[in-house]
Amino acid sequence: MNCLRYLTPLALACVLAGCGTPAHEIVTYPDGTTRTPTSADAASYCRDKGLTAQIRGKAAGETGVMFRCI
Repeated sequence: MNCLRYLTPLALACVLAGCGTPAHEIVTYPDGTTRTPTSADAASYCRDKGLTAQIRGKAAGETGVMFRCI
């Protein structure tokens, strides 16, 4: 039972860390896929890099769209 005293703060920290990335930010994953709130944001992001957005589908939890710049 003594370990519960240490697990509770750890669980709380994990939950807060998951909420630490707002959906309105552009997030790039290790596989090169990127998430942004809308396909217009994806197109703008890629256009700024001189590339074209390839929409890969909806992000998990309906938090935006997944895309790649090609």
